[in-house]
Amino acid sequence: LIINNHRFYHPTNPEKAHPERIGSEVDCHNLVETFRYLGYRVEVAENLSSVEMKQRLREMSEVDHSRYDSFLCCILTCGEENVCYGADSLALDISDLTGPIKECSSLVNKPKMYFIQACRGENSDEGVCNVGDVAYSLSANSLVQSDGPIGDRARAIIPLLPLPSLVPKDADFFLGYATPSGRAAYRSRRTGSWFISELCQVFTEFARTHTLTSMMRKVNARVCQKHVANPDLNQSAASVDGCTSMRHLKQCIESVDRLRKDVHFFYRVRFTEPSYVPVMPD
Repeated sequence: LIINNHRFYHPTNPEKAHPERIGSEVDCHNLVETFRYLGYRVEVAENLSSVEMKQRLREMSEVDHSRYDSFLCCILTCGEENVCYGADSLALDISDLTGPIKECSSLVNKPKMYFIQACRGENSDEGVCNVGDVAYSLSANSLVQSDGPIGDRARAIIPLLPLPSLVPKDADFFLGYATPSGRAAYRSRRTGSWFISELCQVFTEFARTHTLTSMMRKVNARVCQKHVANPDLNQSAASVDGCTSMRHLKQCIESVDRLRKDVHFFYRVRFTEPSYVPVMPD
């Protein structure tokens, strides 16, 4: 399931609507091509409200997945820490999207993967200077946007006898975030987001030989190489720890891995590789 929210409104105040996520259609196209190539039955839903997003995941949890080996959901939208936004610019918790799938009996013991392209805060990562390292640079005038928006209760611990037939509801989940907690995530308005673009290319290139976890490390390495000049800072050269550099915006990804087994994707040998939009500088 791919949820692509790229056009936003607000039910009561138009000024609170998030800006259009230009370039998200490229991410959506790349994801469709990639996961069809990997043998998935792909469904796309666009510009869902917060209520509709929850409802769509609830509907997916009620489907009989017995004939399938895994479940995968890609969410392309604006976000903040622990929340993402519907097309109505209203927030919903990530748990509202993962919760219904946890209750799906036909997905027990199967991988349940989420890939979320959204900001998790407003803080920019300007990077630190690594002497002698050459990074892949986008042009300073690239049209890059961030995907952000304009008390515990004590519990008694009761020892239980072993119950080998039970599986924790949070088990077998994998969540791939475009950025760590508190950080912004970036998207080219022409070639799509850094995270989804590299994810699609890595999965297409290495799904035959690598596990999900090892491919995500490659995705992170490639995203970490990207940078773009920060338009909010003085772009004059400055010496940082002995090296001369410009102030740039950087990004790395974050994965939450609760899988109990390695995940290998099947690729369709009968078909040509997907015609995704290549990652390239603006």
